[in-house]
Amino acid sequence: MDLNEKLSFAYKEINRKMLIILIPIILDIINYYSYLSILKNNYSPPNKFFLFKFGVISAPPSINYILENFPSVFFNFNTSYGNTGLLCRITYFTFLVSILYTLIAAFVKSFYMSYLEKLPEEKPTLIALLIEGNKNWPKYFILSMLNTTVILLSFNSSEFLFLFLPLILLYYVQYSIVVDKELTFKENLSKSINVLLGNLKTSLIMAIWYGVLLSLLSFFIFPLCHRGTGGIIISIVLLSYFGTVINKAVLEVYRGIR
Repeated sequence: MDLNEKLSFAYKEINRKMLIILIPIILDIINYYSYLSILKNNYSPPNKFFLFKFGVISAPPSINYILENFPSVFFNFNTSYGNTGLLCRITYFTFLVSILYTLIAAFVKSFYMSYLEKLPEEKPTLIALLIEGNKNWPKYFILSMLNTTVILLSFNSSEFLFLFLPLILLYYVQYSIVVDKELTFKENLSKSINVLLGNLKTSLIMAIWYGVLLSLLSFFIFPLCHRGTGGIIISIVLLSYFGTVINKAVLEVYRGIR
């Protein structure tokens, strides 16, 4: 599997359909300004020069891949900074809001992934993308709820942090949903896990190589984000563009090894 070939193909496709990067850009900007306006608090970026990242970025990509303490409207948990979101405690209200948030986020992800999968087409229409996104919405909602449940449990107790490890096995599921459209969600789970385990070496090399490439962005992002809001927005645009290229490359890698 030539990872650079897949990356080159992804780069060309994203350049042909640049509109797709607006999705992660808008999501991060909404997170940023919602955090500032609701909490009335300034965001302080990490004082770092470089950050090495092992692993492939989320889809849609987010600036929190590099800025690990980047604020989230609701919740954003990582082992270095803990919860940097607005829902810090588990209550009935928190749980209900989390479900609503996950429902909306799942549709956005479904639309984004459907757009990403159809990029070789000359003109994927908005209606076709909405129909495809709506069709896959329930699958992405279930997948997102699995992640949300683990996050909420981790908020309650650090003893549940180990649950993040099994989620690694589900990494290709988000790509299987749009590539293997004819399968049920259960079959998507089974197929993606088998693909990962059957191509562990390729997947590991991909995670390291694509992680290294995005890590290089931290040389630019860390200085930029300390120049105020303008620098943070420029960083978001940079990460969204290159992160989307990586998302497309991973999708093509999955398509090739499945």
